[in-house]
Amino acid sequence: MTRILVVDDEAALAVQLKERLTKMGYEVVGKASSGEAAIEMARRFSPDLVFMDIVLPGKIDGIKAAEVINENLDIPIVFVTGHASNEFINRAKSMGPFGYLLKPIRNRDIKPTIDMALYKKEMEMGLQKAHRELGKQVEERTAELSEANRNLKREIRVRKKAEVALMGSLEKLSAEHDKRVFLSKQLIDLLERERKQLSMDLHDDVGQVLTGIKMATEIMLDEMKKRDDELTGEMALLKERTTHLIKKIRDFSRLLRPNILERFGLIASFKQLFAGIEKDSRLRIHLFTSGGEERFDNEKELACFRIVQEALNNIINHAGAKEVFVNFVKKDKMLSLSVEDDGAGFEPENINHITDGKGPLGILIMEERAQKAGGTFSIDSQVGRGTRVMVEMLGV
Repeated sequence: MTRILVVDDEAALAVQLKERLTKMGYEVVGKASSGEAAIEMARRFSPDLVFMDIVLPGKIDGIKAAEVINENLDIPIVFVTGHASNEFINRAKSMGPFGYLLKPIRNRDIKPTIDMALYKKEMEMGLQKAHRELGKQVEERTAELSEANRNLKREIRVRKKAEVALMGSLEKLSAEHDKRVFLSKQLIDLLERERKQLSMDLHDDVGQVLTGIKMATEIMLDEMKKRDDELTGEMALLKERTTHLIKKIRDFSRLLRPNILERFGLIASFKQLFAGIEKDSRLRIHLFTSGGEERFDNEKELACFRIVQEALNNIINHAGAKEVFVNFVKKDKMLSLSVEDDGAGFEPENINHITDGKGPLGILIMEERAQKAGGTFSIDSQVGRGTRVMVEMLGV
């Protein structure tokens, strides 16, 4: 049952309104004739609805009383008015009342006004509940977002630290790489200088000494032949061995530092190298060249010669090949060099494998030589199908 508080300064009208409301099935919890009394009774009875006359005697009129009740008790107000001034009407509108009843009050207006006021109150409470729930959801979502934001900031800080550490590691690795490249270039240069010096020592010093020994042996052999000396045979054998040793030292000297490379170029050096290998082994080497007869940078020529020399050395020692195909092509400004054999081959993933302190040193040296000359190096192999070494570089 809806409980209603009636506020009206005309006692007869208040009694009449109470009777009419009671007949309609509503409970009238009290009647007040002033604003102060209306506030007090509203606090005491907590009605569902207040019928409030706008014009009341005293310091607190109906509009002010309605404002206090609405703010403190949240009870819907229906204003009852007869002949009120525009000022009262405008003040009443600003309150946002839940309904109006005009004097004289007609029975047919009471129930719809009460129903509409209660409906508006129910809707308002629903909206307030929805607003509270939405506010709660917003607060929860805001808290989640704040936590996510804090986590994101922590993650960013962690990543920044990791990035700084990574950059430091990369800089260190880059420095180590530059250092390794510098050292590898210096080692190759040192190796070539040592080879050149050894070649000169063998050719100039050891070679000359052996040549002197050979000449002395020939003189002694001629004298022994005249005397029919019994040591003639031994002296002839010494001469033969000395001659063979001189030839081996000259061959070795050419391998250490091929003078023909500086004098006649790369193709002539290749042919001399291949002839010596074919003479001492069963390996057959086929050379194809196009444009390679031209001379180009000394460092690049030496790198190409050493790479072919090292590749052939690997083939002789490890591949068990019968034939090798060397292709050297110069087109425009590019040099292309390949050495391909029909030997045993190997698994590409084992190219950098080190076992018992032994590894592919020859391959690494070839790669370093190619990079030092400003080129690229690659190797392709398959078990049972041979190996192919490839180098490309600018020939300028």
